[in-house]
Amino acid sequence: MILGMKTRKTGVTIDSDLLRKLDEYMSRTGIKSRSRIINRALEHYISERLSLLEDRPSVGVISIIYEHHAGNVEHELTHAQHDHLDIVVSNMHIHLDKERCLELIVVKGDMSRIRSLINRLENIRHIKVLRHDIHHI
Repeated sequence: MILGMKTRKTGVTIDSDLLRKLDEYMSRTGIKSRSRIINRALEHYISERLSLLEDRPSVGVISIIYEHHAGNVEHELTHAQHDHLDIVVSNMHIHLDKERCLELIVVKGDMSRIRSLINRLENIRHIKVLRHDIHHI
C-alpha cells in the first residue's frame, strides 16, 4: 500500500482453513496486521493478473496442484490443454502422494490464448493451487 493512500474498511469472507494458515503465519513471523498481508497479497494478485491483459507474445509455466481422485479433474485438464494445442508446448505430470498431483504446463504464444487457457483452468473444480509465471517475449 502506498503511504498516504486512503483506506476503506470492507468485509471479506475467508475459508476457515485459510484463515487458520494466515493466523499461523502471522504468529510465526510476528506480523500483526491481517489487513497489511491481505492488501499485499491482493496487490500481487492484481498485478499478476493485469499482465495477462497485455496481448503480446508470451512464454511461461502454469502450475497446478489438484486431488486426482476428486471429480473429473484429470479429464478436464486434458481437454483444456487439447483445446489450446496452439500454445501448449509441453506438460509434466508429477505424483505428489496418493491423493495429489502436480501438473506443469509450458505455454508459448499469443497472450489472449494463454489467458483463455488460464481462465478455463481456474474454473475446474478440485484444483487446489493454480499459479502462473508468464513473461512477454
